Amino acid sequence: MYDVTLTNIQKLYMINLSDNSNMISITQFSELFNCSKANSKSILDRMVKLGVLYKDKKNYLFKIGRAVQQECR
Repeated sequence: MYDVTLTNIQKLYMINLSDNSNMISITQFSELFNCSKANSKSILDRMVKLGVLYKDKKNYLFKIGRAVQQECR
């Protein structure tokens, strides 16, 4: 399995990402969590550095996929 430690907010982002067809924008995350776009971008970018997500233009997508999603639930 993967040795990735996610914060609680990162887990919530992963769950919401999986519930939204594995693709969601920074704007959508900021609206969903009622926070600034900069804050959402920071959280998502840290997840990209961990290797959990990758960025495709404006959207963040699963890199590891269902294994991490199952651990987050």
